[in-house]
Amino acid sequence: MVRLQRRPTRVDMAITPAKRALELEPGMGEAKACIARAEQYLGKSQAADFYRTKVEQPERSRPYDLALAYAVLGRSEEAIRALQTAYEQHALLMPLMRTEPSFEKLHGDARFRDLVRKLGLPE
Repeated sequence: MVRLQRRPTRVDMAITPAKRALELEPGMGEAKACIARAEQYLGKSQAADFYRTKVEQPERSRPYDLALAYAVLGRSEEAIRALQTAYEQHALLMPLMRTEPSFEKLHGDARFRDLVRKLGLPE
């Protein structure tokens, strides 16, 4: 799995391996999400289309991915609810929520901090 670096100068470096992963496995959702997040941080407007598709068809998305989409689109309430569902379903990526840049705006929310505590992550 390719994770984005926090420094903007490194973000574009995440795109190449994610595109290579898509060449090897065209349906790999995490690679598509990685590219969309990188493009979002680089200010490319087409990245929002990826996330809009996720929220327009929530039944086709895993709760953690849906939380990412809501967070990127600035829909904090829905992002928190999706994270709570992801927690209840023991989503594999939940331990990454504290360091996921898309969730930075949620850090001040008591419900987010409660999830961090429940997961035993450092605050």
